[in-house]
Formats: sequence, C-alpha cells, structure tokens
Amino acid sequence: MKISKIILRKQFDGFPKESDFELVEEDLGDDLEDDEFFFEALYISCDPYIRILAPSYKEGETVIPGYQLSRVTKSNNSKYPVGSILVTGAGWRTGGKSNGVGPEGVWYERNDLPKNVPQSAGVGIFAMTGLTACYGVEYVLKPKKGETLFVSASAGAVGNIAGQIGKILGCRVVGSCGSDEKIKYVKSIGFDDAFNYKTESVKEGLKRVAPEGVDLYFDNVGGDFASAVLKQMNRKGRIAVCGMLSSYNEKEPRAHVIQQTMFMKSLLMQGFNIFADIPPYNEEIYQKLKKWAEEGKLKQYESISEGFKNLPSTFIGMLCGKNLGKTIVKL
Repeated sequence: MKISKIILRKQFDGFPKESDFELVEEDLGDDLEDDEFFFEALYISCDPYIRILAPSYKEGETVIPGYQLSRVTKSNNSKYPVGSILVTGAGWRTGGKSNGVGPEGVWYERNDLPKNVPQSAGVGIFAMTGLTACYGVEYVLKPKKGETLFVSASAGAVGNIAGQIGKILGCRVVGSCGSDEKIKYVKSIGFDDAFNYKTESVKEGLKRVAPEGVDLYFDNVGGDFASAVLKQMNRKGRIAVCGMLSSYNEKEPRAHVIQQTMFMKSLLMQGFNIFADIPPYNEEIYQKLKKWAEEGKLKQYESISEGFKNLPSTFIGMLCGKNLGKTIVKL
C-alpha cells in the first residue's frame, strides 16, 4: 500500500508558509500482522493546535499531526472490520496501517453517525471539535438558563458549536468575529448578537451586545482581547479557556495581568484540553451531540477544500481567519 504524507520541511518562523511543508511518498507494503488494518483517509481536519505543538516537530521527519475520518480497507482486526468508519490520529496522511492503539491509532468509532448530517461531521461535531465545545460549555462553565454567554472567535470551528450548545442550554449567546460577513453567519446559526472586533473595541462591542454584562466567557482568543473581556464580566462570572488564537504565531508571547480583575469580580477561570480532561466523558458527550443533531438543534457548519496537496494552504487560511465553521480537507 502506497500513501502520501505531509511532513514539516522547515520549522515555522512566526506565521507558517507553504514552503515549510513537504509532500512525500511512503510504501507500507501489502502485508498485515495480527490485529493490524489498512485504512484510507476520507476527511482530514485542520486545527489551530497543530501550530501550538510545532516547536516539538522535527524538520524533515515529523508528519503534521491531527485527526482524520478514515475507512478500513483491509483488516486482520476483529474490532475494526473492513468498512469501519473511524476517527484516527493519523495526521496528514492519505492512509495508513494501524493496530488501533496509541496517539496515531483509533480515537473514536463513528459507524453510527446521524443520517441528517454530512459524513464530514465525523471530524467536526462528532470529533474533537464538538467534544471540546460541549465540554467547555456544559462541564466547565455550567450555564444556568438566562445567563449571557460570550464566545470569542465565534465563527470558528469550536466557537460556532459552543454558541449553538449555549442556545440549546438556554443561554443568551453573543460573540465576536473579524468581519461583517462572519457576523451575519453567526447570527444565522442562532447567536443573539455579535460585534466586529476589527471595527469596534471589546469594551464598546460588549456594552452594545451584552448591556447587562457577561456571565460566561468561552475563550478561544486569549491575550489582550481576553483581558478586556474579563473587565466587562459580571461578578462571579466563569471563564472556560479553550484556545489562544491571538498568540499562536507570536515568537515571544506577552504576559497579561488579570489577577486584579479576577479578584475584584470574584471570577472563576478554568483551562481544559481534549487530551487530558475530556476522555472520561467521550461517549457521554457523543450521545448528547448525536441527540441534538438528530433533533435538528445542532448543525455542522464547515469550510471544505478538496485535495490532499491543499492541506498546507487550507491550514494557513484557517489561521488567517478565512474559514467559516469547521475547516476540513476532503480527499
């Protein structure tokens, strides 16, 4: 079995460039050991965390990490027969050989996706993106009906799902975006209001869209932006720290003093991540997401590119904020 894979050619210097990536071929042979299977990639996810982990990648060696929706094509594994649909941590590969274990193995089985969503939702709502959004909103923020939830980067992959879940759980949901087009988009998927952070300050934007203050903050941005949001929060507000888009490409991240604001407002802030905190709740959250999707309350919104070789440009575009919803490459 021959596959293509994309490796790190040169370590990122600030913002990634297409020349930092290299497409190479690999021959995996045709034989399988006991419990091994071959798989082909159907959809590959583009995620910001790839940029965070970049300093640990080895030039000329590391396959760009990440997850994909895969289909088993040949199998010596009774648990994963031919035709099985899996979310694997295979990264930027067109296929591979696996025994299902380890970080590059099987993350989730997705043979029972709802019929009313596209199969690509297997790397969106029903994979890391949806699990992260649900855990952050429901398990970290613990919303109460009627509270105001603010989601930064609300037109992004996690942000749009977090907002939808906030609405399902009875919150008033507002957000921030980087263009008027994105504001229209988030309003179309149920957000009560949003502001353009490029044309309106966080302070003025939040005063307008959340005149009674913010109770819950789902933070995808961090940095100066997050510090400004904290000042607009109500007393005993809760913050779920999911991402830090504002500093992913900074060579020297800046320090932000937030203790005084947290002290004065009695705020509660909690960080979380998909690898350390969410696994015990994977199946529980998946069943909730499935139910909401089947009821038509939760939908997959995505930006899809086609062609394996377009992964680098698609990834860079996502970091530039060009995407609406989940960024995916279809093979």
